[in-house]
Amino acid sequence: MLVLTSVVAFEAAQRTHLSENDFLSVMVLSWAVLLGGIFWAAYGSRAAKEAMFPLAFLLFMVPLPEAALDATTRFLQSWSTETASVIFNLIGAPVQRDGYFFHLPGLTVEVAKQCSGIRSSMALFISGVLAAHLFLRTWPAKSALIALVVPLAVLKNGLRIAALTLSGYYIDERMLYGSLHTNGGMLFFAIAVAFAGAGIWLLRAVERKAVKKNAAGA
Repeated sequence: MLVLTSVVAFEAAQRTHLSENDFLSVMVLSWAVLLGGIFWAAYGSRAAKEAMFPLAFLLFMVPLPEAALDATTRFLQSWSTETASVIFNLIGAPVQRDGYFFHLPGLTVEVAKQCSGIRSSMALFISGVLAAHLFLRTWPAKSALIALVVPLAVLKNGLRIAALTLSGYYIDERMLYGSLHTNGGMLFFAIAVAFAGAGIWLLRAVERKAVKKNAAGA
């Protein structure tokens, strides 16, 4: 069934007028489904059930369709701007906001779509899914970690926007275009990973406590 679905999707994509990105999405999706179908046919349903996570994890190699990519980018752009605005208000920075623009005396910074951090956010989300599978046992704990990744992605973007803006204003405007802008993303990604690690530690502690409580009740 999965093999047939993959073939049908492949043929449908060949006969429709899709954008280059959407065509690639369908092609890679059909390939991932085909691999899952071949595994199921070769090793049976029991083995496929045991390998459900790695097989499903293959779906992360599918590029987001344009509509989903645009919606995700807009979401991250909007909420990252909101987060940066909150940071500016908390520290009392002389910033006025106008949509996606922050105005400081003698300096205006735009939070463009390229500032959404879509790539690092997707990397963080995929890492969160993998970490939930490896380090947590229960579905509530796994779901909680994956849900935590979304605000962490927004927070890291907001922190980066605020740091770049304030560095450009107080230190040197060229910092808005320098190494902190082009290569500094890893620093804020590391901060998000550290928070996610703390979340894993707390969720594992909750799981252990629940196991001890159930054992005592038994």
